[in-house]
Amino acid sequence: MATPLATRRRTIERGFTLIEVLFSVLILGVLIGLLFVAFRTTRRYAASVTDRQAVNAVKMGVSRFVEECGIAPPLVRDRAVASPRTVVTGGGGIPARFSVYDFSPASADMAVLRDVTFPAPSDVNPFADARYSERSLPVYLAGACDFPMGGAAASDLPIDGVRGPGFYKAKADGTFDVPATLRAGGAPGGRTGGSKIESLLDASKSYLQVVQDPADPERVELLDSKNVPVRFYRWVNGAAYPQGARTVYEVRSIDDLRLPPMVGRKGSTYPTTPLDRDIEKNPELRDANWAIVSAGPDGAFGDEPLALLSQRLGRPVPAADERKFRLDAEKDNVVEVGR
Repeated sequence: MATPLATRRRTIERGFTLIEVLFSVLILGVLIGLLFVAFRTTRRYAASVTDRQAVNAVKMGVSRFVEECGIAPPLVRDRAVASPRTVVTGGGGIPARFSVYDFSPASADMAVLRDVTFPAPSDVNPFADARYSERSLPVYLAGACDFPMGGAAASDLPIDGVRGPGFYKAKADGTFDVPATLRAGGAPGGRTGGSKIESLLDASKSYLQVVQDPADPERVELLDSKNVPVRFYRWVNGAAYPQGARTVYEVRSIDDLRLPPMVGRKGSTYPTTPLDRDIEKNPELRDANWAIVSAGPDGAFGDEPLALLSQRLGRPVPAADERKFRLDAEKDNVVEVGR
């Protein structure tokens, strides 16, 4: 008859059973999975904090620009178009809906006013909207506008009148109030009058960077430290109503708001609209006429062309699931509005 000590020795020598090993592996797998999810969530949260810091810094810069210049930064067209767009004017008592400016090589010392129509949403991508610029922010907040003005004595003068950070006060038509002495060939940087403004963005901070396209010296963009793009939206609210012999633009209801879809829309139309962008639940959106929007941790806004959206998300976007992918990409966008 075996002793209790011998029985314990045989039990120890036998080792783990297959079921015990599998159960241990299963537990380890679950723990590793939880750790991976926690790590990914933490990293995403940290990226979101970085995006929020960048957007808040830009919002402060825009607010200071409004105080200094009396206008919100004009929209600057980011890329050439194949055909001219219809000119938007403020004549006939009808206010311009919004303005887009382009630095024309023919007259590089001024921003040429272009007209932009409200794009009709497509059936596939209802979020498409052209009322934004990735270029306005570094041009008007940082003075990143160092390509030559062009023309005779002033050929070496930057379009904003200041080499490097800073710029002369911007006017309502998007041009810079560069002193005439500089335009006539005076030395940039000297005390020649005019209202000179220091950079309103500190691009040296870890969460902001002004990037220039090596292939296009006129192209500048504002990114955060994770290379996430930041956009500047500008618009005018109001729907057309007849008033006697003329047409006026008023906001009488939520339906009269003309917010870009990336900034705000009716949540009842898109049930997945984040609460901060639901104009039915966020009164702040009803008084806004400009916004700063970051693409968020995933690097995608949700309204990009399909090929670019796939590239930024790092995976193909099936045509059948395009709307879902666009909504998912939009969820982590960071939006701050102002007026």
